[in-house]
Amino acid sequence: MSIELFCIRLLLLFLIFCQFSCVTNDKPVASANVGAAQPSIAISSPLSNESSAEILARLNKIFSVTSSHAQEIAREKLVLPLDATNSLVPCDGGIAWRVVYKKENKEVWVAKNSGVVYSPPINISNNIDYVSRVPPSSVNETEAIEIAKIHFLEYSKNNLSSDDSVIVGLFASVCDLGESWRIYFLSDELAKIRQPGDIKTLPNDHQPDYVIEKSTGKITYFNYYYLKR
Repeated sequence: MSIELFCIRLLLLFLIFCQFSCVTNDKPVASANVGAAQPSIAISSPLSNESSAEILARLNKIFSVTSSHAQEIAREKLVLPLDATNSLVPCDGGIAWRVVYKKENKEVWVAKNSGVVYSPPINISNNIDYVSRVPPSSVNETEAIEIAKIHFLEYSKNNLSSDDSVIVGLFASVCDLGESWRIYFLSDELAKIRQPGDIKTLPNDHQPDYVIEKSTGKITYFNYYYLKR
């Protein structure tokens, strides 16, 4: 057999091997971090072509109460001195600013359309001890959202007999509190709001919200209730 013929046969064998190998391994890889570059990450497709970040930005143009105004309202509600304003972090809760006083882990809900404080300040720390990572390790924004999502699915299955569809129609709004991530799951029904009066069309419910430690990935606060319309 000539060297040329031998080389041709060897090349054919190599091509056949590559063909089968490619067919075997050509499988799509699912990713839980799609859209991870966005400040707010959609869990499912919103009701419009807007991203979750665009929905929140548009709402902030519709309503009259700005984040800085909400900080001042929260400062007065908590009876804090003027120099405490820098310790107040305005987090975006869709139709309300949820202003967090980091020193005491207190949160004040301020309506974006009126400036009204919804309820007394709430304590957003240490009502749960859920460790999702063994051993614990630091988490970024995207990882924190995934931890919250997994916990909410587990909670819903164990306590409400719900399936994975419970997360459909929600997106995450994330707030950086320095040592932790404050995460609110919001309804994509917010995409329907085009003027302040449209708030009346929203479901009468409160979606889950979390506080997750950056250094460990541990959930330190969880809140959820649902009221049927």
